[in-house]
Amino acid sequence: MIAKNDFLPFATADGANVLSADEYQKLTSRSNGFSAGVARSQELNTVWRQASVIAHVVAQFIADTNIAKRHYFDNSQLCFFAAYQGIGCNHF
Repeated sequence: MIAKNDFLPFATADGANVLSADEYQKLTSRSNGFSAGVARSQELNTVWRQASVIAHVVAQFIADTNIAKRHYFDNSQLCFFAAYQGIGCNHF
């Protein structure tokens, strides 16, 4: 059985509505966070893409190297995910 990874990347297609790396690095909101007002989809898509890509890569690595071949579902159960890795819930 191959382990299933539900943590999927976001906005990875060519021409995705995201900022360039240079634009994102210079974005004031990157260090200060977003404030009240109109959200720019290009900025938010960039944040979501960065977070989702690394989450996918880490989860896929765990799934691929997981001897027990357990599935990694996106079910918001942090302790369940941590228990599979032998971390335990007391770390969160």
